[in-house]
Amino acid sequence: MRINTLEKLSQEHVGFSFRKELTTCTKNGLIHFKSSKYNATNTCWNGKSLTIPAYGVYEVSWGFKQRALDTFYNDDVTELSLLIDHKKYESFAVITKETPCYYSMKSSCKTTIMLLRENQNLSLYAEIINKKNPKMKDIYFSILKLDTA
Repeated sequence: MRINTLEKLSQEHVGFSFRKELTTCTKNGLIHFKSSKYNATNTCWNGKSLTIPAYGVYEVSWGFKQRALDTFYNDDVTELSLLIDHKKYESFAVITKETPCYYSMKSSCKTTIMLLRENQNLSLYAEIINKKNPKMKDIYFSILKLDTA
């Protein structure tokens, strides 16, 4: 019996999970998850982007928080986008004046399930519009390879 390539890939159970967090971000652009202790065992992570280690279905989550006063009096818009191979993904986490507020904090997050290929690069991009002194808090980036077999 001949097994095609897709069936071979699904028979290989490659587990992978990844999570990074950053306390604050005050700049527009690519998010750099600074770490005093660089994880040398994870060679697919360079602090800014993650290279997908194996073909498969992944759950990708990202999000952030912001003080409610930062958007209350102004029309500030704060976006956190997922970049796949340096191109913006269609869905992004956003905080505006209309975002609900809980305990003086606003939060926004996105979760999506997608098929990713080996060696694709994923990163987060912050964009703060109409803001002189932007501040994003508790930024997180999480990836989990789902077992599809």
